[in-house]
Amino acid sequence: MALVQGIGKVAQNMPLDPVLATARSIYRKCQDVKKNAEQCNQIKLMVQELEKLLKPVEEKEWSEVSENMNSALLEVKSVLESANEFIKKCTDSNKVKLMVKSSGFLEEFNTLNQKLSSVLVTACNAMREQLEEKEKKLAQKEVEITKKEIAMTLKEIEMTQKEVEMDEKNRILARQQEIIQHLEARSFCVVL
Repeated sequence: MALVQGIGKVAQNMPLDPVLATARSIYRKCQDVKKNAEQCNQIKLMVQELEKLLKPVEEKEWSEVSENMNSALLEVKSVLESANEFIKKCTDSNKVKLMVKSSGFLEEFNTLNQKLSSVLVTACNAMREQLEEKEKKLAQKEVEITKKEIAMTLKEIEMTQKEVEMDEKNRILARQQEIIQHLEARSFCVVL
């Protein structure tokens, strides 16, 4: 696992195309297998599940793919390549060898199924972690937006309060001017 993580760091982001191409190759080869067709079908179903899981990753920008997801893709690629080679071996074997080896292939099928199950779990966990990280980022952005909205609302409240204070001061000033004019008018009358 540490080796795969180290490879992931060196490789940066692994393109998904080779993984999907290998998956498609497995589909085609599984159709050609006569003996152990049931086991090949199980492998084909597991590969289909992996492909469904990786579909959202295919649609992402590679800058959005986490290091864990990239490492999981490297593991998936390795196991799919092994599966592809094994199924090729099953289809390439001549009929006599195939009859002799078909029971020996069962153990290899079981091992391959276990590996596929393992990488499926690894890819699921990496996808879950990536989604959780995305949710955290979205939540942080929502918090930041809410904080900005609150700050803007506070500024609007402050401006409204200042407008109210200015209106009150203008009203008081206007009232004082009225009083002064009234007093001046009385004073002018008394002086006459």
